This record gives sequence, C-alpha cells and structure tokens, in this order.
Amino acid sequence: MKIARFVKGVYATAYVGPDTGVCASACFFIFASAAYRLADARTVGIHRPYVDPRRLASLSPSQAEALQNDLFRQARSYLQELQIPTSIIDTMFQRASSEVYWLSDAEQQIGRYAPWYEQFLIGRCGLNKSIEQRYFSGDESLLNHYGEVLRCGERLTETEAVTFLMNEFVKAGKSPEAVVLQFRVLNEFLKAGKR
Repeated sequence: MKIARFVKGVYATAYVGPDTGVCASACFFIFASAAYRLADARTVGIHRPYVDPRRLASLSPSQAEALQNDLFRQARSYLQELQIPTSIIDTMFQRASSEVYWLSDAEQQIGRYAPWYEQFLIGRCGLNKSIEQRYFSGDESLLNHYGEVLRCGERLTETEAVTFLMNEFVKAGKSPEAVVLQFRVLNEFLKAGKR
C-alpha cells in the first residue's frame, strides 16, 4: 500500500504491457493508484489480499481472522477511495490468494484516468472524450491534441507531486539539499525516458 500511495501522491502514469510484463497481486493496487493508466489485454490480475503465511504460522485462529479482516477492510477502503468499480473489488475478494483472476478487456479499462483526474483534464486541459476515443481507435492525426492534454496534466500536477516527494524524503530523514539533488537526478532520468 505504501508504493500505491506513493504512485497516487506523485500523479504517476502506469503502463502494463509487453515492455513491462504482467501486473498481478499487489501490483493491481499500484496500477489502480496511477492518475493515468493503460494496460494491454489480459495483463492485469487480481486476487484476495492476504497475510504472509509465515506470519500466520504463530497466530491463533481468532488472531489470524482479526489480522486478515483488518487487511480486507484496509484494501477495500483504499480501492473504494480510488473509485474502482465495486464489481472488480468483489471479484478480487472472491478469489483466494492462490487464484489470480485476469481482468477482461472491459474490466481492465477501469478508466484510463482516475475519475477525479479525468474530470480535471476535461476542465483544465480540454480533454475531449470523443477525440480521445477516435485517437485510440487508430486516428493518428489526433496524437498532437491528445499529447498536449497529457502534457497539460503533467504541468498542472508537477508542483504538488514535487511537494509530495520532498515531504516523503524529509520524513525518511533526507536533508532538503539531498532531496533537491535526488529530484533533479530523477527528473533528468524521466526526461531521458520520454525521448
């Protein structure tokens, strides 16, 4: 959950496909936390969250139940906070930790955007859902428009993302100077990846 909250806090993009491999188990929480998310067919898998079996080995049945139920409540609450459809959450909790359920193409499209972010892009960056749909249906002439909407979202979230990052580093005991240096290195790395 810490990584998922970090991804949410920096308004990250998540992509799952041939270049990244599949995203299953706890990875779903990370994927769902991204502001912008894309996945290829049947690459996102879910199952019920679970407590590590080694930890359960020393617990009584009632302690194990309490621990597992607390984990269930936290996981369900977080996914609801992200506005993941109830049907997907219910499907997740119906599968044992050893039974990965691969989301169908329709289910996998929990939204290219977190719902709040989609509305933000519509209101602040001119996201037009019909243009977006035409672009994803193969109309490459709309690439510039769609790219500009995404860049607009990145520009508008950058300050809060940097503030979040700095706060996280400071909480971890890093000096402000070290935080700034690490951010600059990270920023250069991300820029290089976009070329």
